[in-house]
Amino acid sequence: YQRVQKLTDYRKSKIKTRINEIRKSYPQEDYLNILKQVFTNLQASDFLKGVGSGDSKWQANFDWVFKNGKNWLNIYEGAYKNRQEGGSNESKIYKIDE
Repeated sequence: YQRVQKLTDYRKSKIKTRINEIRKSYPQEDYLNILKQVFTNLQASDFLKGVGSGDSKWQANFDWVFKNGKNWLNIYEGAYKNRQEGGSNESKIYKIDE
């Protein structure tokens, strides 16, 4: 993965927003442990690393993880696990409040 060179105000804002989401979604959990699991799952996912994606050179990066409330959650919940590990590589977000 490309190393983050600078923690801009924009990035800080996105991180703060995601931390607030984590605290709201998992009030009994330490948000740092959840973020650690997000990055552990990210590192373990061939799809997110761009491995085996054919001609595509896309891979997840720091900004993508924190871009919205879906990306980190999908990673945390294992939606991008390698298929041999039981993942589907498809989004597993469900709307609870509908």
